[in-house]
Amino acid sequence: HIQYADGEYDLALKSFQKLKESDKFAKIVPNYEIRLYYYLGRYDQVLQMAPNMLKDASTYKRNEVCQMVAEIYFNQSAYAEALPYYHAAAQLADANSTMPNANDAAVKKTLAPTRAACTPQDNLYQMGYCHYMLHQLDSALFYLQNKTACDDSVAQNAFYTMGDIYL
Repeated sequence: HIQYADGEYDLALKSFQKLKESDKFAKIVPNYEIRLYYYLGRYDQVLQMAPNMLKDASTYKRNEVCQMVAEIYFNQSAYAEALPYYHAAAQLADANSTMPNANDAAVKKTLAPTRAACTPQDNLYQMGYCHYMLHQLDSALFYLQNKTACDDSVAQNAFYTMGDIYL
């Protein structure tokens, strides 16, 4: 764990892989392993491991696994693949303050336009942009409008994308 904390990811990966067979650590090793693959840029291995990890409800920090997968797909411009993982990450992160599916009419009525976490981790822009690229413009507007409550460069991009939608 010290190697992991110190950013020595290759060494940490080798050390964690040795702990896979340990009854004491077997449940948390895959989470560290997938994070290390992500930090090392070994995205194919992240995408290979994630489905099995996410099937297991006891997987440690499932929301973060979803987040990593979503970011990989988003950065590869695979927006249709990224969206379900962004939604799952939000739902798993905190059931009381998630950003639910924009296609749910009840959600649209209860979510105020100023609701925004204003953090890079809130995924509002990414979710809106995925919908935008998939030509799901109502859903795109839903997420992007919520992001514009923030005062940052991401909100500026949200405004720009919304302008394109309205044209």
